[in-house]
Amino acid sequence: IAFRRYPATGLFLRHKYIKLQGGDDEPGNGGSSGWAGFVCRFSYPELQLIGRYVGYQGLKRGEAVFREGDPGSFMLILVEGQLSIYKGGEHGQRLLSYEGRGRVVEMALIDRERRSASCMVDSDCLFVTLDHAGLEGLAEEAPGLAYRFMLSLARLLSKRLRRTSGLLVEHL
Repeated sequence: IAFRRYPATGLFLRHKYIKLQGGDDEPGNGGSSGWAGFVCRFSYPELQLIGRYVGYQGLKRGEAVFREGDPGSFMLILVEGQLSIYKGGEHGQRLLSYEGRGRVVEMALIDRERRSASCMVDSDCLFVTLDHAGLEGLAEEAPGLAYRFMLSLARLLSKRLRRTSGLLVEHL
């Protein structure tokens, strides 16, 4: 996915104070495990600084954001639209989830591994994106802020892992 890096500052900041729909315990809704919970950890000036390193990308319905097995090099935050996440298996593609506004997709930024699932656009989408170069630029300019940014991502992953572990236990 190609994206423009610097014009996103206003878009990134505009959504900091927007209350996203849904409760904190619902996956993919922008609650504490999504955009709102992630962004609320930063002050407005910090978001302005982070905003200099993010980009934005719009995709139309039916387009792939990424496919399972693609190299991973960026994270995204879904600002507008809806996505479907699919995982391949021996019986074909299986729908894992529908994701709405506020969803943070971050694993590839952290581990640089290939994508573990496919992500398709269900309705026209707008994303805020951050790639490795942007994260490195932020780390050079504001190491403490970059550390807190990564710590926020780690917390987000931890919450999702705990939720997934709970679901797995229910199916055993």
